[in-house]
Amino acid sequence: MKYAVERPGKLNYGIGNVGGLVAVQMLKSQTGIDALGVNYPGTTQAATDLAAGRLDFMITDPGVIKPFLQAGKLRILGISSKQRLATYPDVAPLAESGLPGYEYASWVGVFAPAGTPPEAVRRMNQAFVKALADPATEKFLTDLGMIAAG
Repeated sequence: MKYAVERPGKLNYGIGNVGGLVAVQMLKSQTGIDALGVNYPGTTQAATDLAAGRLDFMITDPGVIKPFLQAGKLRILGISSKQRLATYPDVAPLAESGLPGYEYASWVGVFAPAGTPPEAVRRMNQAFVKALADPATEKFLTDLGMIAAG
């Protein structure tokens, strides 16, 4: 953070989705970082430019950057959740790295049309709860850097 704070207006960051934008805005407000956001049509395009050195940083989903990490093109400076991820146990949350109040966790939801019968909603909920409890599903989500919660 010190590096970014000491270079006001000199750094840029990629914005590939609303979650990344919110996470960086929180980071900026809690640290005083002054950096320029660069909008992209998606997170993969932003991550590609980050790996190519055209961006200074970004906050994005672990699944998006995993191939870049495996190729040695990027490194993780910290994670936005307060809890460590099983896939990256040695990477400290930003809250442990000098930003004790920082936490941003995105979520994925399941939606249905308004007026969907309550019985259908109940059955779908049961199916999702069962799927989240399955060890294969948990491993799949963990491998993506996600924390499964119903």
